[in-house]
Amino acid sequence: MPTIKESLKQILGDLRGEDIEASTITTHNGLAIASDPPAGMPRETFAAMMATMHKAAETATVELKKGATERIIAEFNDGSIIITPIEPKALLAVIAKSKENYDLIFDKIDAAAEKIKKVLT
Repeated sequence: MPTIKESLKQILGDLRGEDIEASTITTHNGLAIASDPPAGMPRETFAAMMATMHKAAETATVELKKGATERIIAEFNDGSIIITPIEPKALLAVIAKSKENYDLIFDKIDAAAEKIKKVLT
């Protein structure tokens, strides 16, 4: 039977593909739980950046009284970063290769998030 870490790495490995080039599961404080980072980037740096982005968005939604953050999307020229809270203590962040096919990418993220929840509980 695989360990928790092995199970999480498998879930992240399954995410990587045509639409998603990197992913991480991190605590809200930026500690990497499991990571499949972009080439050349340390996993700790990737996890910390994603948690920082989430915290900034979360602070904004609280200050604006808009409720809990459901998903954060940062778009850039050739893709996007998508961060999804998956439980009170963890986040799933991915780098998508394009800004198209969000429905398909969100479905993959949501399915992975459900698997991660099961592994972490």
